[in-house]
Order: sequence, then C-alpha cells, then structure tokens
Amino acid sequence: MIPVLAGLIALDGSSLDRHLAGGTSWRGEGVELAGRLSHHGPSGSLCLGSARLDNRRELIALLGLSQAEWGSPAPRDSDHDDTHLIHRAWLRWGEDCVERLLGDWALAIWNHRTRSLFLARDHYGITSLYYAIGARHFGFASELGDLLVLDLVAPQLDEGHLARLLLCWPATNGAGTVRVGVQRLPPAHCLHLEDGRLRQRQYWFLERTPPLVIRDRREAVEGFLEVFDQAVACRLRRDDGGKVASTLSAGLDSGAISVTAASQLAQKGERLQAYTAVPSGDVATFAGDRLGNEWPLAAAAARGQGQIDHHPVTADALSPLEGFRQALAIHGEPQHAASNMDWLICLNRAAVDQGCTVLLIGQFGNGGISWQGRLASQPGPVLWRHYGPRVWFRERIRPLVPPAWLRDWQHWRHAGHPFPPYFRLGEGSALNSELLKRLDLERHWRSDGANLPPRTAIAERCRLLRPGSIHAGALHAEAGRAAGLEVRDPSADARVLSYTWSLPDRVFIDPETGKRRWLVRAAMASRLCEAVRTNEIRGLQGADQVLRLRKAPQDVETALVRLAHSPLARTILDVPMLTDGWRRIERQGDARTAELAATSWSRAMMVGLFLADWSTGKAGQIR
Repeated sequence: MIPVLAGLIALDGSSLDRHLAGGTSWRGEGVELAGRLSHHGPSGSLCLGSARLDNRRELIALLGLSQAEWGSPAPRDSDHDDTHLIHRAWLRWGEDCVERLLGDWALAIWNHRTRSLFLARDHYGITSLYYAIGARHFGFASELGDLLVLDLVAPQLDEGHLARLLLCWPATNGAGTVRVGVQRLPPAHCLHLEDGRLRQRQYWFLERTPPLVIRDRREAVEGFLEVFDQAVACRLRRDDGGKVASTLSAGLDSGAISVTAASQLAQKGERLQAYTAVPSGDVATFAGDRLGNEWPLAAAAARGQGQIDHHPVTADALSPLEGFRQALAIHGEPQHAASNMDWLICLNRAAVDQGCTVLLIGQFGNGGISWQGRLASQPGPVLWRHYGPRVWFRERIRPLVPPAWLRDWQHWRHAGHPFPPYFRLGEGSALNSELLKRLDLERHWRSDGANLPPRTAIAERCRLLRPGSIHAGALHAEAGRAAGLEVRDPSADARVLSYTWSLPDRVFIDPETGKRRWLVRAAMASRLCEAVRTNEIRGLQGADQVLRLRKAPQDVETALVRLAHSPLARTILDVPMLTDGWRRIERQGDARTAELAATSWSRAMMVGLFLADWSTGKAGQIR
C-alpha cells in the first residue's frame, strides 16, 4: 500500500497546542510530521512521500545513482525506497523535480531552517492531498480524516459546493470540499508555504502537449501500444506478493487494461482476477437503449484472453442507502456518483477476500485511450457518407453559433426531463429553490465559461481531463484503501494521456466505417474479443437501482422522515421532491425512472444523509 502522510505546523513557530493522531515520524519546534520520511542534514530538509514511482530506473540514471544499489523495485522502509528517491530528485532539481516524477505520488518537503513547506501532487494520478490553514496552524494530510481531527477551521458547510454537486456543475470538483476552509490540492499542482503565505501553481498542462505528426494510422497504433503497455506493466509492481485485480465492464477501457495486464502477468505465471458488477435482477425495462447487464460481454473478454479468473459482484450485501452511509464514512463528504457507492464497496471487499492487493481501473479512458473523436474533424464526404446530411449540417453550422445560444437551446430541449442532464433553474435536482435564489446560482452559472458547450475537440477533452476538474480516480483510491487495496489507473498515466492528446483528432474516427474510438479498437485487434472491441452500446451504471431501492423500502422511508425533520436538510434540499421521486421509483419501471433513481435522486439522498449527520455533529467522523 502507498503510505499516508500528514503534517502540522505552527505558523509563528511556537509550541503546538494540538497533535497529529497516530504518532509522528519527526517532531521539531512547532512542527510534527507523520509518514514515510527521508532526512537530509546538510540542507535541513525532510521529505514525506506517499508514492509509487513508475520511472525509477530513469530517475536513477538521471541522478547518477547506482542501478545495482537503487534498483527497482526497492524494499519498503529502506533508504532506497521511492520517498528517498523523490528527496534525491528534489535536492537535484528543486521544485522542478515534480515534472520528472511519474506515477501515483504526493510529497511534502519541510525545511526546518527556513521554516518553509512545499507540497505537490502527481501529474494525473489518483492520490489525495488535503490542507487547511487556521489562525495559528497549517495542516495537511493524504487522508481527509487525519486533517479534520486537528480542528484547524471551524466546521462550516460550503452551501455553494453542495448546490453545485446537486446541479452537476462542472466546476464542482475543483479545489474545494464541502467544508469551508478545507481544500484539496488538485493533480499537477504544487503549494508553497512560507511566512504564513500560500502560493499555489500548476506545473503541468496537458493541453500544451505539442501535436504529433504521423505518417499513417498504423504509426499511431504502434506508438500508442508502446506507452500503454508500459503504463500497465509499471502498475503491476508490488512488494507484498498479493494478487492483481481489475474492474472489467463491457467497455473498451477496462477491457484493454484487463487483457493487457493478464497477458503480462501470464509471463510471470500469474493470473489476473477480474471483477464485474452485475445487476440484482432483470433490468431490461430499465436500460432502454443502453446495456444494463455488462456481464455477458465482460465474460466474453475474459474467456477470449484465457488468463483471467472472472468474478461477478452484486451489491446485495448492502442496501443503496447503507452504501451511501459507508461511503460517507470513507470519504467524509457526499459524492457525484452516489449510486455506484454500494457495488464499489462490495467489489473492493470481494477482491481483498480473494487475496488481491492491487486493483486496476480505467477511470480516465473517455478523454484519453478511448477518446471518441470530434465529428467536425472529419472531411465533409466522410460525415455525409456515414452520418447523413443532418449530422453534416450540424457539425458545419455548430462552430458558427454563439456558445451561449447552444447552451440555452440544450436547456430548452431538456425542459421536460425528470432529472437535469444540464442545469436549468435546478429543475429535478432536489435543490431547494430558495437556496438557488439566495446564492444567485443562475447568474453565476451563466457567467461560468466552463458551462458553455465546447466548440472544439480540445475544449471538449479539456472538460474531461483538465487536472483538478475531476477527482473520480482519487475517490476510487480512497475507497480501495479503506478495504485494503491499492488502486492504480493506467489510463491516467501522464505518458499515455500526453500521447493520445498529441494525436490529430481525425485519428480517433475510422474514415472507412465511421466508427468512433478507432485508436483503442485498432490497438486491441489481437487482444480483445470482437464482441467487445466492436460493441457500440454504452453500459448503464446503476441500472438496477430501482430494484435495489424497492428491496429496502423501510430504509428509504426512515431516511425521508429523518430529512423532513432536519432543518439543515430542508434548507439545502427540496425534501417533498425527494419524496415524490421515491413514490415514482416505487411504482414505475421505465428507463427514465431508472435514470432518476441512479442519478439526481440518489445523489440528493446521499447529500441529505450527510446533512442530517452534520446537524448531530457526526458528519466529520471518517473511519
């Protein structure tokens, strides 16, 4: 497991009047540090690392160290582990070292002579790093619970953060948390603390990756396989002898990662353990034109590879609301994908019970390895031939239409939808209308450029991949760590993201067939079974949420009564709307009801449970 780190600093250098929970690794005047520690006496610096470096050999060579002495992997707690290597990199390159560190890592450098602190997170990994500054203290931790127990800031809800979460606002997952004054450091960012002042900067910009000139499509595939295979291989490294697991759906991302990992493990005489979430019953009426049960295609991928032990996972051990409660205990705040919480917890536990210590996921594939391409990047004849005159006209006229007009047209088009795929005055989100008016959210939303429809392929991909815009990978890692798993994501590898970003957008659509996501389909031609490789039906997460909610009606009714009696919950939420939504879920069995249950209703219920706990002082209790 990647170790955790934490620190507490008295801003004026005086003695601490509070202390880190769980002991310390180093203590100085007005400072406590906890975690994997490297100390360099001549410079007066100490390095805390929560890290798994993927480019150890390259760093060792650049630093002029002995490969024999510093070889990879290094034993944990040795003077040659990843934390010590990070410290050597910092001593050589200073703050610029962060651009050279690849993998999943977070670091803290404390100089006790200058009383300065440097914090940083990886390019696009799935680590976490939280911080808060109070009247006299600054604290940081890779686990939110370790920071909250320090009580550096008064407990105060960020109503705007909660409202944006309920409205699926793209800016929701920035640096803020649900607690005022408690921040998260985004990926590809670093933070400097000196003389009580904070300075934050972004050190890596994916969108600045220079374009790659390729001669033909085969060259693009060869280049992709080179970096992708490397990204998977380095994430199979482990020191504990446990098994490697993966999530396996019917999609291209998890399929590509799973079959590639299985092939590499087979060379060492090992088998991959793959886990697929399966619905609790027949979901045909709920799925509509989506794939509600991904097991058949996932099983075909596992059989086709031949070196995968495939396991179905149901969430029957947890009711949906109990999944919300346990997720709140893990993460300390409500999450966007609330309906995924229960099966994710059950999947992690199943993997641990079967001896797995590493779990591979593919959270960032949609903007990277399986980017679908922008239709506008294709020549006019290709669009006309494969998509027809309507799409041809739309893609030719869209760049000429002001983005604000497109936004308003989309909202008008979805006016009758029972949940908000786009923000439209909060309709269907269960957000209290009075709060919406009090925070003047409509005006703020319209002035936020992130809410405008993207006009270019780069703008659309930035929305998916800009560091700090989403934290789904870090949340997967937190859930895995709570179960005893180290979660790793090859699709978040900075080298893979940079390579796929550098390719011309036209490469991602096949001009012969018009099929999108061409790059990963072509790259997996000899690895992934045809049924999965050519599938174009999207999976539907939480397709069985209606069925599972109906199995625990008393739990839902009790929760709704609790929310109705919570003044704080009623201030944030439209509780009658939640009750009406539950009545609909009880009675109706169509695709829109299923989507309501799996999205806005579940999200609002998770927020409601958090608010009810907050009123009793229990919301900060993270296990």
